[in-house]
Amino acid sequence: MVYLLGYKHLYKVQSALGVVDMQTLQQGVTSASGIQCEWVPGTMNQVKVHLPGHDVQVTLEQLQQIAGVDAVHELYLKGLISLPFSNKLREAFDKA
Repeated sequence: MVYLLGYKHLYKVQSALGVVDMQTLQQGVTSASGIQCEWVPGTMNQVKVHLPGHDVQVTLEQLQQIAGVDAVHELYLKGLISLPFSNKLREAFDKA
């Protein structure tokens, strides 16, 4: 099976079984590489956080309080960041 991860998006994936559901693939990539955060399109202070099993939306200020200022700086530079998974981070994002 081939996985293609482009800038901010997952692209067409095919295997011997056919095209893989993109949501399932994204959940697999999220759980494999940690917690992913990206901008909510059309906003300047809203961040979509991809947690294993579900997504949450937080403000930029909440992201800074939970993950630190370095995570915010990286998000500004790259548009998509991956944080190491921990139960502490997951609980903090779920409460936000």
